[in-house]
Amino acid sequence: MLATALVDSLFQTTLQQVPQDEVRYGGRVVSASTLNTARQQNDYLALVDRRGQVLAASQGFTAQARRDLSMSAALALVRTGHPYALGNLLPYDRTGVVNFAVVFPTRYGQRILLSGISPLVLGSFLSGELRRIPGVKGAHNYVLDGDNTVLASTNAGAPVGARFDTPAQIQALSHPSGDTNGRYYDQVPVSPFRQEGRARRE
Repeated sequence: MLATALVDSLFQTTLQQVPQDEVRYGGRVVSASTLNTARQQNDYLALVDRRGQVLAASQGFTAQARRDLSMSAALALVRTGHPYALGNLLPYDRTGVVNFAVVFPTRYGQRILLSGISPLVLGSFLSGELRRIPGVKGAHNYVLDGDNTVLASTNAGAPVGARFDTPAQIQALSHPSGDTNGRYYDQVPVSPFRQEGRARRE
């Protein structure tokens, strides 16, 4: 629960940015240079409307990233009313990308700012928070997306991008929270992922 609360609190701070997003991205036309300036360490930024139509995009928003909008879990979640969402690992270059979406109102209708985050950057960020969680020797903490892909881990044997798809891993994911055969498992949904991702402790 503590791990989940810490991870969740990291993403809740994005809601404090919504008024600035309204000002920066709320005009009739938003330029690519505006998004390039705000891009920072993201692979790309894209501004889309509720239908998923791209209104503006920064450098790095490739044809692959545009095609992947149709399967972006983050985009799907904010369209159903969530104020922000983190999606699953998507194909992008050699490392993949994770979409983070924030929705905000404008005079031209709701818009969604979609950040393409490198899984290595996201994993380093989230894993740092997971390491702050007190635990016992041999315990491991993970953040998994909705496809059971590791987004963060305290276990060197299951790095970012690894997939929990072996029979033993799938069985471990099926355990409810509590003791099972001398091992303790805990699994809690993380708010920005909604139904898509969860924090896991083993």
